[in-house]
Amino acid sequence: SATVSNEVTIGDSNITKFRIPGINVTLKDNGGTPTEGQVLTVDGNGEAGFAASSSPLSFRNKLYNGDMRIAQRGDAHQNVGNNASTYTLDRWKLYVQNTPARFQIERNYDHSLPDGFKTSMRISCTTSDTSLAALDEVYLQQSLEGNDVYEFAKGTPSAKQYTLSFYARSDKTGTYIVRLLGRDNTTSNCSAAYTVTNTWTRYVITFPADTNSNRKDNPDNGEALRVMWYLVAGSGINNGTLQTTWANSSDTGAATGQVNFADNNSNRDFYLTGCQLEVGSAVTPFEHTPFSYSLSRCQRYYYAMCTDNYEILGTGHQYYSGNIFIPVYFPTTMRSEPTLEALAGGSGAYVYEKLFGNSAQYHHQISQETGKTGHNQSCIIMSGDNTRHGQTVRCAAHSFGSNVQRFVAFSAEL
Repeated sequence: SATVSNEVTIGDSNITKFRIPGINVTLKDNGGTPTEGQVLTVDGNGEAGFAASSSPLSFRNKLYNGDMRIAQRGDAHQNVGNNASTYTLDRWKLYVQNTPARFQIERNYDHSLPDGFKTSMRISCTTSDTSLAALDEVYLQQSLEGNDVYEFAKGTPSAKQYTLSFYARSDKTGTYIVRLLGRDNTTSNCSAAYTVTNTWTRYVITFPADTNSNRKDNPDNGEALRVMWYLVAGSGINNGTLQTTWANSSDTGAATGQVNFADNNSNRDFYLTGCQLEVGSAVTPFEHTPFSYSLSRCQRYYYAMCTDNYEILGTGHQYYSGNIFIPVYFPTTMRSEPTLEALAGGSGAYVYEKLFGNSAQYHHQISQETGKTGHNQSCIIMSGDNTRHGQTVRCAAHSFGSNVQRFVAFSAEL
C-alpha cells in the first residue's frame, strides 16, 4: 500500500524488499534508515542499503589509473624481472626479487573485460619458477604520497578504514594476497586474502583503521602508502598466520597462503582492472573519469615528452659554452624535481637533431641542466656548434630506420 501526506510511505513493516521496475535495484531487508553522512550503496547482487561514506561522490578513488587506460611508457613491457622494480602502465610497478621468473606486462583490450571497462593489465609469466626460495617475491604495486591519503587519518583517534575494490581473474586459481604497507614513521602493514577464479570477479576488501600514533602518515609528497598485489611469495613472507590487522612492518605473515603464479609459463596470465581505494567502509562503483583528467594525474609523476618518430624538443639558444640550452615546460606540476630519461642512440639509429636554418646536425645523447629544473620546467642540454654563438636553434628527437624505440621523458615517481 502507499499513503501520501507530508511524506510517501510504501508498504508496511511486513514488506522486506522493495524493487523499482526498470532500475533493477532491490532495497534489501534491514537496509536501514539513513543518517547524516551515509549513502545508498548497491552490492554485486543488485541489493541496496545505506552505509557510511567518508568519501565525496567525486575524487573518491585514491589510486591512479585504476582502469589501466594510461600507458605513456608503451603498451607492452617484456622480460620484466632480474631483481627489478619496473614501471609499466602509468603508476604501476612490478617488483621482482630473487626469483628467476620473468614476466610480460601489457595493456589488454580483451573483449571479455567487465562491462564498462575498455582496458585491463595482463601479467603473463614467460619464465617459470617451480621451486621458490625463501626470498622470492613478486608483486604489483602502486605507491601513494601523503598528500593523497591524509583523509584516512592514520595514526590518530579518528582513523578511517580502507576499502579496496578491484576486478581480477587468472588461469592460476586459488588464494592471492593483497597488502597495505605504511611507509611513514614506524612502517606498518596489514594483509588480506582473496580467492581468484578464471572469470572476472569484483573483489571488495575492507582493511581496519590504524590508530597507532607511531604509524601516522606525513601529509607531504613522499611515499606514505603502498598497495601490493602478490603473485609470488617465498617462505620468507609466506609463513605463520596472515597479518590481517595493522602491526609494525614484518615479513612474518605478510603473504601467508599465496599461490605460486609463476609455477608455469604456458597460458599463465593474471588480469587486473577497476582498482579503487576509498576512505571508510563503504564501497561504491568504480569512479570512471575523463581520459584527459586521468592522464594529467599521471603526468604529475611521469611525463613522456617525445613518443613518436619525429618530435620537436623545443627552440634552444646556442651559448658561448658550446652547449645549446632548450627550455621545457611540463603540462602539470610534477611531484618533485624530475630526472630526464633519454635513450641514447647509435650510428644510423636513434639521434637528436639540431637545425640552424636549413643545416641539420645530429647527436646521440642529450642531458639535463639540474640547476635549471623545478616542478614546472626543466632545461635540456644538447652539444652545440661553437661557430653559432648567440643563435637560435630548433632541436628535435629524431629516429632513423624502422621499428626503433625512442623516448624522451621526465620522471618524478615515488
